[in-house]
Amino acid sequence: MRYYRTTGLMLSQMQELVSRVDGALAEPWNKGIGRPRSCGLYGAVEIVCMYLRQNSPQEFLGDLRGISQPTISRIVTKLVPVVKAVLDEFVPDAKDAIEMVKGRVVLVDGTITPCWSYEDHPELWSRKKGTTGFNAQLACLLDGTAVFISDPLPGKTHDAKAYEDSGITKIVDNSGGGFGDKGYQGTRLVTPKKKPKGGELLDWQKEFNAQVSSYRAAVERLVAHFKGWRIFHTDPDAAPRVPLARPAGRGSPPSRWRSNHSVGLAVLALNASRRLAVQLVLTAVSSMTNEVCSEESSVPVNSRVMLPV
Repeated sequence: MRYYRTTGLMLSQMQELVSRVDGALAEPWNKGIGRPRSCGLYGAVEIVCMYLRQNSPQEFLGDLRGISQPTISRIVTKLVPVVKAVLDEFVPDAKDAIEMVKGRVVLVDGTITPCWSYEDHPELWSRKKGTTGFNAQLACLLDGTAVFISDPLPGKTHDAKAYEDSGITKIVDNSGGGFGDKGYQGTRLVTPKKKPKGGELLDWQKEFNAQVSSYRAAVERLVAHFKGWRIFHTDPDAAPRVPLARPAGRGSPPSRWRSNHSVGLAVLALNASRRLAVQLVLTAVSSMTNEVCSEESSVPVNSRVMLPV
């Protein structure tokens, strides 16, 4: 099942989103009187999705559509909050995730989403990654079904601490167990064995690590798909991903990124909702791998699972 790389949504998903936005607007997009809009509602919603998916400069989006940058700015300003509002009900929380993971194995991983370096926000610096950004924790099932993506945490947060602070601990406690990478050693997750200082792993430890890595492949694909939505991965309007100091006063980075995070998750939520009229069958990672376990596919999927493809 393919999706449009420009918007991240398939045709049926885009139609469903446009229908929801149309019903949520306080007044018709095209009133039928006065000067007509330079872009219809369908095209405007596509622009919003492209903005969230690609995080492209507004001038570039305007050139693609043959309209001016100020018009793109007005479309984004007006419709992004509406898109978020109509999809809020599908964004999962920890309670939804707990219901999904009962009796199932959970895969957990974290990622850094780079952003500008603000002089008054040193907590964004990640020593491990060598850049500034935010730590996001992701959890999925063995078949790749995404069940939870945490709120953003400061980039300096270690994965083991982020695991505790993000609420994923409760999700794993209510599951059949979980796997993580070496950054989660000391938690309840099953993690690979570390090579002892000055020594080598035993054969059985190497085999154990290989098995853990094979299980974790699904969550690595989930992370890759998550970061494919550029609104999570770059500063607004595609600012450079370099740790430069931007003057304070251009917006608090935590609040701005949380806003992008919230809106982006709302759009992603559309793709895997089983309550939509289009009745989507697969979530993103399951679709990528084409491996949906018969046991998992026979269980009704919570409507708030996110991330399409």
